[in-house]
Amino acid sequence: MNRVEQFIHNRTISSSSASQEFKQITEKFAELARRRGFEVVPYNQDGPRHFQRLEPAQQIVILQTFKRYYDFCAQISNWGLAPKEDRQYLWRMIKRLGVRPSSDLFAELEDGDIIEIYDCVGFVQIFRNFRFYTVCSYSLDDVLCRPWFELYERDDAVTEKISATVMDAVASGKSDLIFYDVGEHRMDEIDSDRKYHCIVENRFIAPLLDDHDTVVALVNVVRPVSIARG
Repeated sequence: MNRVEQFIHNRTISSSSASQEFKQITEKFAELARRRGFEVVPYNQDGPRHFQRLEPAQQIVILQTFKRYYDFCAQISNWGLAPKEDRQYLWRMIKRLGVRPSSDLFAELEDGDIIEIYDCVGFVQIFRNFRFYTVCSYSLDDVLCRPWFELYERDDAVTEKISATVMDAVASGKSDLIFYDVGEHRMDEIDSDRKYHCIVENRFIAPLLDDHDTVVALVNVVRPVSIARG
């Protein structure tokens, strides 16, 4: 098991207590984000219903991954880093995962980018910078527990190109950056109260390699262009 898989998997949490722990950790993260100037909803009024519908094994993976993400963000906050200092957030997460990025990753990042890290096994999102929440009005229960196609609508041709680029990044076996070729496009929330309508540009993917030169995770970088709320 590589360090990215270790970050995700931990079997010390029982499924019977997972729902309560999910409520607590998402509430704590929402408070941490609020103190940093970002609005994050842990779950909707009827509670974490999407989390509760998952199989116990899925609950444990999601809960453990998010708990470690929260612990990381809380630690960084204690170090005094501002949310805008995304490069430092990303670098510390990469070091924690024990992986190697492309040498030009940080040179290509721009202020305002949305930065995510996905593992290459289950494509679980294990990191997102705070700016992610400026273009997302969904609750954490929605974001963490529902498939993308239930949350967003985007042109099918754009989705196919993005999926092909991701697959190329996983199969490449190299740390070289892979740039998207989809341009600016519209991405609409389809099942939220606020119905955000965003114009975004998927910029590039940066594969992350382990000590055996295997691609084990991907950094996904998106530029928000405009956001219409409601």
